[in-house]
Amino acid sequence: VTDISDDPNTAEAEDQTVTDISPIPSIIVSKVASVTDNGDEITGENDVVTYTITVSNDGNVNLTDVTLEDILTDINGTEIPLTSGTAILATVRKVEPGSKEIYTVYQLINQAIVDAGGLSNTATARGVAPDGSIVSDISDDGDTALGDTGNDPTITLITANPEMVVTKSARITGDADGFVGASDLIDYNIRVTNTGNVTLYGVTLVDTLTDGNGNPLTINTSAWLVRDIGPGETEIYSAYYLIEQAAADSGSVINSVTATGTDPNGTIISDDSDDPETLADNDPTVVEMDLIPSIEVVKTAG
Repeated sequence: VTDISDDPNTAEAEDQTVTDISPIPSIIVSKVASVTDNGDEITGENDVVTYTITVSNDGNVNLTDVTLEDILTDINGTEIPLTSGTAILATVRKVEPGSKEIYTVYQLINQAIVDAGGLSNTATARGVAPDGSIVSDISDDGDTALGDTGNDPTITLITANPEMVVTKSARITGDADGFVGASDLIDYNIRVTNTGNVTLYGVTLVDTLTDGNGNPLTINTSAWLVRDIGPGETEIYSAYYLIEQAAADSGSVINSVTATGTDPNGTIISDDSDDPETLADNDPTVVEMDLIPSIEVVKTAG
């Protein structure tokens, strides 16, 4: 005795029992960043950002022709080419359900990136489902804290630390009589050093020169040009003052300079000059006169 099974859920007799499996093509992309420090323990120029991109098939069908498109910009939105690893993004892959593919790319941080304040990176994965439909996903940074919007870019922030230091030293030239006084020439050397981690733009100097009584004196600074100063760089300026008799009579010549520039965010940064020959901070550079009162009377009789 034999019988062919029947699906009781259909009107047809002795028909096959069919279990339909709905295809659910789905892809998820995450991207995390880690920074390899260059040894100065500060996130900045010459550090390397490593981006690890994970493409997961969380659906129930194979995805073929899976490709990645990566967009790297600075925080201000200026697009930047990746330093290395771009070839791996172009490899076409097949990702089976429940499996993942991992890609790694790199970016060397340069000064322009530091000045911008950091990096923003987004990857988009695309694949083809068995029915020919395209599935895609935009990467998420993996942060699931409160306020997370999902599919948000991977951000690497670099904190700006704008600073400058100004020193001003003086030496006497043309001192024929061995005493500092009228007709001697003061040679001023000004050094402006960017001690921060961002570029300082449009740096200008304002010089203040007085005698020992506070009376203003004139010094030619027309050769001092407006300059941009990168981190670690020093710009050197020179100026000269020929000591006048009135200034010599006051007992000293007092000089200071203020340097002013702006950081990449437009914040004004300034510093008053310091005399490197003294212990005090940001003190004026003072040239003391050798005051030698003398009188000679000659009387002759004829």
